Amino acid sequence: MKWVAQADKQYRVNADCLLLIIAVVWLVNSLNSRHEDNSAGRDLMDAILPCIDRADADARTLAYRTRLNVRDDDDARSTVPYNPFGMVFFRRIVLPTDRTNNRIYAPRFRSGREVRENTFQHFFGKPVENIRELILPVGIFGREAIPQTRVVTNKGKITPHISLEDNPLPVLFDLARKGHTLPHINATDGSDMETSDQDDDNDNGNIDEWMTTIWRQFLSDIVMKSPNRKGQLNPSYCRLTRAQRLEVTEDTFRNPNLAAVWDACQVKVGDTVDWDRVFDHLWPDAGHKCINTQGYAQSRYYVKWKETIAGIRNRQTIAAMRKAFRRRLRKFSWIPHAQADKLWVSNAKSSGFSRYPEGSEGPAPRILTWRTPVWIEPAAEEQRGEEEEAQEEGE
Repeated sequence: MKWVAQADKQYRVNADCLLLIIAVVWLVNSLNSRHEDNSAGRDLMDAILPCIDRADADARTLAYRTRLNVRDDDDARSTVPYNPFGMVFFRRIVLPTDRTNNRIYAPRFRSGREVRENTFQHFFGKPVENIRELILPVGIFGREAIPQTRVVTNKGKITPHISLEDNPLPVLFDLARKGHTLPHINATDGSDMETSDQDDDNDNGNIDEWMTTIWRQFLSDIVMKSPNRKGQLNPSYCRLTRAQRLEVTEDTFRNPNLAAVWDACQVKVGDTVDWDRVFDHLWPDAGHKCINTQGYAQSRYYVKWKETIAGIRNRQTIAAMRKAFRRRLRKFSWIPHAQADKLWVSNAKSSGFSRYPEGSEGPAPRILTWRTPVWIEPAAEEQRGEEEEAQEEGE
């Protein structure tokens, strides 16, 4: 337990490390009284004790009573936990090592066996995500933290993962050259193999590559989380299809013609203060806290960002990352007018906002721009492009 306490927080929240903590407490408590033989207790013993094939098991050494003679069509496990020689042993534990390759940072069980979420809650007294938040504060709290008198209506889903394998992007950032690095926060904390070719220095990849990946995720998440009109038969405010939203690039946000993306919106022409305020909502600093705010907690980039900066000790690295993101964001023509509690705000009337297209009515998403936007309907824009091509051919 001393080794666990000395390990960096990002390794202590590993599921196998948390399981080891429960196991140690369970073993100590078993010295004073017989261990629990309920569903949670059996689930825990299945995960932490050595197992033996049912056909070879001795009923006198079983961790709990169970049938040994089962039919092939039964759903029973083929192995059962037991106490060899009448003594309690844990299954194999991985201890911290200092070797260069495949370094282990915190003691934990070998990967492979897990317990149910309700087993974690039974022994910890709280959901496992709350325990992780206590150890490594990320700042995104679950519904359990909200007072029972408050009704939560947000039912959004996490945004889809954006893979760059089939569509690689050039590296957009240059922080590694300036000495900035990311901590080793890979959830697996090294391989369970005795010998491994895995290089622990590549756990999280180069900081510039990581930033490029999360920036690409950010671009898609912003559009994926854009609001829809009420009623399933009504079209979305956003004109882009799902496939197009997954392929969004910076060019989408740099296009001053809002009609290329939206069929209706409310626009505020802002200044640097307005843009910086929105940026702070989109890319919060370390220590920021929120409670399942609408759109943010369901955006993959946002969750990954807060998890990562929570494990970075060098505040200068966080500041450099945010500065680099801010610099790219300021090159956009528009962004959502994000608030502290909502990634997207859409209502019928907003003070200080202009309605597009003119004459439209009803709720619409709020957009922040640097200057008065262009509004050319896609059909008109396409026609204008054809006319320009014809004119060039005539010349």
